[in-house]
Amino acid sequence: FGYNRPDLSAIGGTVWHDITDDGVLAAGEPRLPGVSVDLYVDLNGNGVVNPDEPLVATDTTDTDGDYLFSGLPAGIYLVLVSDTQNTLDDYGPTQLGPQPGMDNNNQAQPYKVTLAVNTTNTTADFGYMLEGTVGLEGIIGNQVWYEEDGNGLYNPDSGDTGIAGITVAL
Repeated sequence: FGYNRPDLSAIGGTVWHDITDDGVLAAGEPRLPGVSVDLYVDLNGNGVVNPDEPLVATDTTDTDGDYLFSGLPAGIYLVLVSDTQNTLDDYGPTQLGPQPGMDNNNQAQPYKVTLAVNTTNTTADFGYMLEGTVGLEGIIGNQVWYEEDGNGLYNPDSGDTGIAGITVAL
């Protein structure tokens, strides 16, 4: 049996390379494809992803940097870039747009959207700049290994070997 719900809504937006670092999607600025974006239900409406709030969908930006979560009931949602494919490894977020909540403006993350019945909200836009042009302090990272010689330094000549697949949280 098939049913149609005309009261369903949608949330979408664009992820782009904000060349001018002004927080506004301008004509000619490149869109970023292949970036994953997550959608959570904000059960308590506080604008924060809490541990008990469900991830309801993940979408990936298309070749135009656009994404869309459709078939949503009215409610309060949180949108944030998760970038599970590491497309944004060389990027950092730009400054917030001058008109928060307006289309084509870089939004704070998570971005809270109160979705009404039978509406489409496409203001969940996120701008990124290449690192080194954003004013970021740097990158933290190095290596995880099996320590064989006990000196605390990675030295493959002493039998130390790297460990793949380890998740490190900061």
